[in-house]
Amino acid sequence: MSDDHRKLLQGIDFEESQEKRRTELLKIQKHQRATAQDSLRFQIDIEKIESTEYRNFKKTYKQKYGIEYFLQQAEWFKHRPQDLDDWFVVPYPKGMRCLVIACGGRTEVYSRKGHLITYFKSCLPGGGLNVYSKNRLTILDCVQIEKNKRYQVLDALVSGCQEFLTCEASFRFYWTKSRIEEWEENGNFKVRFEAPNFFDMAKEVDFTHCFQKYPFFSEDTELDAFMFYHKESSYTCGTTPLVGWLYPFMVEEILGFQVNEGYEASKPEAYEDARSYMAIFDEALKEKRKAKSRRRKTDVEMEELDETVELEMEEVEGEEQMQ
Repeated sequence: MSDDHRKLLQGIDFEESQEKRRTELLKIQKHQRATAQDSLRFQIDIEKIESTEYRNFKKTYKQKYGIEYFLQQAEWFKHRPQDLDDWFVVPYPKGMRCLVIACGGRTEVYSRKGHLITYFKSCLPGGGLNVYSKNRLTILDCVQIEKNKRYQVLDALVSGCQEFLTCEASFRFYWTKSRIEEWEENGNFKVRFEAPNFFDMAKEVDFTHCFQKYPFFSEDTELDAFMFYHKESSYTCGTTPLVGWLYPFMVEEILGFQVNEGYEASKPEAYEDARSYMAIFDEALKEKRKAKSRRRKTDVEMEELDETVELEMEEVEGEEQMQ
């Protein structure tokens, strides 16, 4: 997250109009895009990554490689944007959000917190099963669908040593879709990467197909939500108002478009309206994080207590031996 983005979030009440924050953030990103120099911006040491021991599951990718990337996080789509035609809608499958890093002939999958989950060889440049594995780096934002060893690609951060963070979403999406399809065509791989699904909100036939298709994915993969990306937005490492999130049962209420009635089954029984659900969901998530923080603090205190007891026992044993 840039310093300008941090100042924007600090300077404006989070509950204030999303429209204002989106407009301001787009101005900042356009300025950064106009003044950025790729040769100066991209400084990842690929030789270091290729030579790093990758079977250490205790280290995060930041600790191992010095990479400062984080997954982009959406805000609730609380209101219909005035510029809805300038957005894409992306179906989001149920699964685990992850960062995929391919380099040095291996492909590694990291959790939201940056911890290594698994590794394998893949079709991605740098991933081990591609002729372009040497001196290549690929970093993708994906959803891991464990059942069938499949990864749904949402976005691209880096490919072929070219950083895409400041590129517009429209470029990133079209580029990533064409490249993923090309890489997957070059062989039969055990682990597959599926190209991004994105639909233009300026084209009624596009978004209608998206909202009405049911099930959207194959039978063993459920739709979780719809994500909305502003076409001109950069990739933000952190939360951004330029990416929105709605569950299927919220779309008609917030945007005014009907979705397939098959998605009604996913609506909670106590559901009243979208904004009330968002508030309840956020409060429950906040309490869950607090509880997790308390458990972590308790665990640390117990470890410190165990260490203190062990030291005291060692001191007693030492005194007994001296006697």
